[in-house]
Amino acid sequence: MASSSVPPPTTAPGGPPPRRNLRGARALTFGGVAALALAVVVGGLAVVLALRTLPTDVLDRHGDDGAGVLVAVPVPGSGSVELSPGDHAVYLARPAGAGATPSAQDALTVTGPDGEPVRLRSPGVSGETTMGGTTASTITGFSADVAGTYTVTAVADGLPDDARVLVVTDAGFGTFFGGLAGTIAGVFTAVVLGIVGVTLTVTGGVLWYLRTRPTRPAGAVGPGGAA
Repeated sequence: MASSSVPPPTTAPGGPPPRRNLRGARALTFGGVAALALAVVVGGLAVVLALRTLPTDVLDRHGDDGAGVLVAVPVPGSGSVELSPGDHAVYLARPAGAGATPSAQDALTVTGPDGEPVRLRSPGVSGETTMGGTTASTITGFSADVAGTYTVTAVADGLPDDARVLVVTDAGFGTFFGGLAGTIAGVFTAVVLGIVGVTLTVTGGVLWYLRTRPTRPAGAVGPGGAA
């Protein structure tokens, strides 16, 4: 009796397509999305660090005293403030476009808790910020050696009489430089992660599409072809 062989079953035309390996496409796509999310986080941290480094708390958006101002003194006038030991910077706030920043020599005095004048010095970092039609520029700085009440006196001689003197905490050059370097590094890292994320996401998406699109069965004739 002759033996007959039975051909293996085949997928009928129009049946479900064969299952394909999408592991690589998924890995690329999800890895790209993760890189983009990390880029957003790193970029946000860089913005926060920049805001803490730059003098953004000297003036608010209306040009009034910002959250970092410890005491504001009109010119002429005086004001007292409780200070902890540390370095402090003095800004002169005046209408924007008022010209060059005047010198504080002989126009500003700071008296310590003991009644003795405090030596003025150059601030650790010189800065300028403009908000709401007001420009604030550093004019001097001083160190509070002991905690207590310090009195700041500004005279009109040498300073414009439409200005005010603002005392803020001086972070110092080291802190400023570290914050600036960290901001630049954060922005660079965010950009690199963004480029990598977009590249991986697009590559994974294209590969995913190519591996999941339906294929024409072998021997099939396209539209308009001969029967």
